[in-house]
Amino acid sequence: MNAVSAWILSIAGAALLGVMVDLIVPDGRMHKYIRSIFGVITVLIIIAPLPGMIKNSSFDIDIDLNTANSAADNNYIYTVYKNKVAVMEKGLVNYLSDNGYQKTAVTVSVDTYTEKMRITAVYISLKNAVISDEKKHIDKYTEVTRLAVTFLNVGKEVLILSG
Repeated sequence: MNAVSAWILSIAGAALLGVMVDLIVPDGRMHKYIRSIFGVITVLIIIAPLPGMIKNSSFDIDIDLNTANSAADNNYIYTVYKNKVAVMEKGLVNYLSDNGYQKTAVTVSVDTYTEKMRITAVYISLKNAVISDEKKHIDKYTEVTRLAVTFLNVGKEVLILSG
């Protein structure tokens, strides 16, 4: 039995003994004093091992990170990444639209299994894109690549343009 278990057991024993004495002792002036004494004893039992435990750091607490709680945290991280991707996609579509390329379709793929989210691919479809008049004679693939690299701060190698 480790120190924490023994400590909890002694607290429960003192509380149980206090309840039994409370039932046995008749009501009157002594009853109040006896209850007070058992209250003080219980408090002393509670705080007595704390200085030694803190000083020696003898708390035996095993934490298993492969539990349902960590799975919930992984689900939370996945949801955060998914929301970040949606914001990146919408932001890039708006950025392209502001720069003369309306109705583009953008899909961002990320690696969610790393500690920090990493963009692995950016798919930009220009199939249904409406290009403004001042951009008609510019190479749209080069221009969209430049805009996407600037907006997402990624290398050209992750961009895949179609349409």
